[in-house]
Formats: sequence, C-alpha cells, structure tokens
Amino acid sequence: MDDINLVTWNAMIAGHGHMMELSKDNLSAYQSGIKALKNFSKLNRSGMKPHSFTFSSVLSVCSRMMALEQGEQIHARTIKIGFLSEVIVGSSIINMYNKCGSIEIASKVFVEMSIRTMISLTSMITGFAQHGWSKQALHLFEDMKLVGVRPNQITFVGVLSACGRAGMVDDAFDYFDII
Repeated sequence: MDDINLVTWNAMIAGHGHMMELSKDNLSAYQSGIKALKNFSKLNRSGMKPHSFTFSSVLSVCSRMMALEQGEQIHARTIKIGFLSEVIVGSSIINMYNKCGSIEIASKVFVEMSIRTMISLTSMITGFAQHGWSKQALHLFEDMKLVGVRPNQITFVGVLSACGRAGMVDDAFDYFDII
C-alpha cells in the first residue's frame, strides 16, 4: 500500500489476532500471533502513535500466546505514552497478566485502575478463580454487586469456578440462584 495509516496497522494486528482464534492448529495460531507482534513492532518503528484499540489487540495476542515478556514491554509502552488510564487498555493488561500466570501483577494493575468496569472486574474475578484465589474472587464479586455493576455470564462462570476450587458447594448454589 502507498498510504499506510493507523487504521491499516490496527486492521493487520487485529486480523492476525483473530486468525489465532480461528486457527485449527497451534502452529498456525502461533504464526499468526508472531505476525501480529511483528506488525506492532513495525507500527512503532513507523513513528505513528498506537491507539487504545491497538494496545488492546496486541495485548490480546500476548494473552493467547502467553507471551509475558512481550506483554510486559507493551505494558511499559502504555505507561510511557499515557494509555494506562484507558479502561480498555487496563482491562487488556489485567487479562494478559492473568493468562500468563502473573496474578499478583494483574491484581496490582487492577488496584491502580481509576475506573473499573464490568469487564475489568470480571477479568480479575476469573483470574483469581483460575489461580486458586477463591476468597479474593468472591470478595471482589460481592464488591462488584455493592457498587451496582451488573455481572454477565462470564462473571458467574468465574464465581462458580472460585466456589468449585474452594469446595464451597452451598455457596455455589446460592450464587447460581441469583443468575
């Protein structure tokens, strides 16, 4: 293309990320992820400033690839150019750290967020549940209800998973009843 702009870069990064989801085998998914990361690198070298959508897309790629080191570098870049306060970026960072096994860092990023949405809350609840931090997941769910944030189906899967990991069968039935 003669005129490559931010929309073009975003389409390429998000497209390769989407191909990861559609790939039938791990090698194809990995190759698509590498292409997305290379495009993000080329975007940065081009001198254009990434957008919150760009960061969200590339962080999702890091999540799927469990590419913690690349995710940490992208996290640092969001801080450097001032996108950490964007809700979509913060939620993507939390999700990336959760999926890469760094629940403590995900929790720290979550606590530092100025605005928490159903997406960031759900990401943290499911992260806590997946890593066996059931009490923290259920406590956060209760806080979520108290502040009036309406949970979705994924939130409830995280809550039920937290109950299951902790052997809290009666509590799980109570939570199931409010679905």
